[in-house]
Amino acid sequence: MKKASIVVTCYNKEKYIAGMFDSILAQKWKNIEVVLVNDGSTDKTREIITEYETKFKKKGYSVIIIDQKNSGVITAAKNGLLACTGDYFCIVDADDKLCPEYVSLPVSILEKHKKFDYTMCSFDEVDFNAPKQEPKRYKITIKDSEKNMLSCYLLSKIPNMPWLYMVRSSYLKKEFFKKSYSTSSKGTHEPGFNIPLMALGGNVKIVDKPLYLWNKTIDLNRHSYFSKYKDQESHLVKYHKLIKLALNSLPNKIASKKQKEQFVLQAEFKKLKILFWHSTGDNFILDGDLHKKETLKKLLRFINKHFQIKINAKILSGKVHYFTYLIDEILFTDKKLNKKTDIKRIICYGAMGKVAEQWLPFILPLIKEKFKVELWDKNGDGKKIQPADFKTLKNNDVVFVFPRKKEVVKEIKRELKKANFKNAVFNLNEMAMYAGK
Repeated sequence: MKKASIVVTCYNKEKYIAGMFDSILAQKWKNIEVVLVNDGSTDKTREIITEYETKFKKKGYSVIIIDQKNSGVITAAKNGLLACTGDYFCIVDADDKLCPEYVSLPVSILEKHKKFDYTMCSFDEVDFNAPKQEPKRYKITIKDSEKNMLSCYLLSKIPNMPWLYMVRSSYLKKEFFKKSYSTSSKGTHEPGFNIPLMALGGNVKIVDKPLYLWNKTIDLNRHSYFSKYKDQESHLVKYHKLIKLALNSLPNKIASKKQKEQFVLQAEFKKLKILFWHSTGDNFILDGDLHKKETLKKLLRFINKHFQIKINAKILSGKVHYFTYLIDEILFTDKKLNKKTDIKRIICYGAMGKVAEQWLPFILPLIKEKFKVELWDKNGDGKKIQPADFKTLKNNDVVFVFPRKKEVVKEIKRELKKANFKNAVFNLNEMAMYAGK
C-alpha cells in the first residue's frame, strides 16, 4: 500500500485542531504520514499535538513534527511540504475536518489510473457550531483533464483552496516549492501551491464526492473577509503580489516570459473584477458603494489598455458583470472560441441576450473569425431577441448563458441535453462557480 502524506499547519488552533486530528485517525487509508508544523503557537496547540502523536503512531501512522518560531503560514506550509516522504501528498487546514475517504478515494483513483497526476474533490461548507444545520454542497464544475487549470484558478473559475487536491509526488516534485513559496512575504500559501501544480500541465481527475468539511464558523473570521473596502483591496493587492512571485519562479521551459505576462494579466483582471463586485453590494463590505466609481474606472482603464476596446461606463449601462464574464470566456480562455476555427454562430441566451446588443460589437472585432450573432430568450419578441430554438443548434454554434435563477439553469440544461448540444458556456464567476446541491 502506497504512502500518503497529510501536511497540517498549526497556529493557535486549540479549539478546532482535535477535530481535524480525529478525522485523520478515521481515514480508511492505512498507510499515512502526518506532517505537523507548529508555527510558534502560544495556546495549547502544541500540547494537543503531543497527545495525538501517540494516537497517530498507535494507529500505525508515521509522524513528523516540525516546531518553528512564528513565521506565518507560507513558511509553515513550505516546510511541511518539503518534509513529506509519501508517494502522494496533500495539505489541509487545522480547523477543518476530513471525510473518511479523503485519502483513500483519490489515492485509489491515482493508483488505478496512471494518466492522472492529481485529483480535485468536491466539499461541504459546514457550521461547526450548528451541527444540525444542513451543510452547503460545493461541486467542481470543470471536467477531467482540464487543460486550462491555471487560467481557471487565476480567473476564479475554480476554488482556490489547496486542500482540494491529492497530488502524485512524482508529478510535482519538492523542488518547485522551494521557489514558489516566497517566505519573505506574508499572507496565504495558495499561489505557492496552486501555480506550480497547475502550470506543469498535468491531468486532473475530478472526484465528484464531498471529501472535505470546510469550517464556515472559522472562515468568516479569517483574513480574507473584511468589512471595509480598503482592507479588502489591500488583501487582494498582496494576493496578486504572491501570484506574480509564484509565476516568476516557474522555469522558462514550463512557462515562457510571454505566458507569464498573460497569466499576470489574468490575475490582475480577476483582482479588479472582484473589487468591483465588492463595490456593488457585497454582504461583507459595508462601504463598497463609496468606491464604486473609482473601481469601475480602474476596471475600464485595464480593459481599454490591454484589449484595445473603446468602452466606457455609459456604454456598459450597469452591465459590467456581463461584460467581464464575456472577456473571461472569449479573450482569456481558448477552450471555447480561440481554438475553434469552424464556429459560425454565437448565441447569447436569456439575460445575456437582453444586454448583449449594447456591447457585443465592442468584443467581436477582437476575434479574428466572423460570426453570426443571435440574441435568444425564452420569451423573445421575434425581432431583436429571438425565441429560443434549441432544435437549430449545430456543432459549430456556441451558446453563452448568464442565468439568474437555478431553476432557469436546470431548464436550459435539459433543453441542451435534448438537443445533444455540449458547446454551451455558463457563468462560473464568484461563488456561483461551485453550483449548489
